[in-house]
Amino acid sequence: MSESTELEQWCDAHATSQLWVSVDGTAAIERCFGGTLPGDAADVGSIQKNVVCLAIAVLVGRDIIDIDQPMTSWLGRGWTQTTPAQEDAITLRHVMSMTTGLYEDLTYEADPGRVWTYNNHAYHLVKKALAEVTGQTTQELCDELIFGPLGMADSRWFDRDGEVLPGGWPVSALHTSARDLTRFGDSMLEAGRGIGADADFISESTRTSQTVNPSWGLFWWDFSATRAIVLGHRPDDTIDPRKPLGGIPIDRRIAPDAPLDTYGGIGFGDQRIYVVPSHRAVVVRLGGPTVVAGERPRSIDIELWRRLDLSTLPKGTA
Repeated sequence: MSESTELEQWCDAHATSQLWVSVDGTAAIERCFGGTLPGDAADVGSIQKNVVCLAIAVLVGRDIIDIDQPMTSWLGRGWTQTTPAQEDAITLRHVMSMTTGLYEDLTYEADPGRVWTYNNHAYHLVKKALAEVTGQTTQELCDELIFGPLGMADSRWFDRDGEVLPGGWPVSALHTSARDLTRFGDSMLEAGRGIGADADFISESTRTSQTVNPSWGLFWWDFSATRAIVLGHRPDDTIDPRKPLGGIPIDRRIAPDAPLDTYGGIGFGDQRIYVVPSHRAVVVRLGGPTVVAGERPRSIDIELWRRLDLSTLPKGTA
């Protein structure tokens, strides 16, 4: 059985809607499951952070934004539930590296840079900051900087029903397809140069940004790191409502069988994008959670890469 066939069978049996693999810009696998069509878009969860990071990289390349500026530069005072001095200390870099020192409700946990806490509320306010900088909505900004230049015609931002941050800023979701995310990943292989991104910033963002969680960069996961804090809770954990996404330390790479230089995005429901510079490859898996009844839970990052050997994939076979 070929590697790709085994992978496709596993994906088909585990709630996958789309599986796209490109090598050196050429399709190696393009598969839709369960009646899904190539242009069908879905909410890809936190993979949206990767897209926002590329938009920031373009703005850095144009000298429009500096990620070491405090968030108050764009949001003004009062965007957190902290003192003015504590708030002024939080930069865009801290938000991107998840080291703001804020709980999810934007109250004080620690000084910036001291702890790693995955904070979605602080992240969503980055989109508000970008709107203040550019005068554009998230859709308009991404259309201009990313979606239009890369031909990502399936990609749209939508406000999530009933989800609004304090101050009235809506929580938005990115709906896109594996086809579009592969185009996005191909751009990342070129460090975003084709759309004017700062290549040094891209390199920095896709690798370890701090020492607390070495598997996290700046809105990207670094799959080369030998330890990580991954989202979730152990069965006996006492869940802190101020840290609803939790954090489980693991003493291994997140995807042990992936090539050593792999980086990527992780979205709710086992959405994945992996970018592998050494193989000039992009792997995108969209769908639902991969754990099924009666099966011992195991990470998609383990199961997928056990079945995928990029070196065996011919080009142009889709």
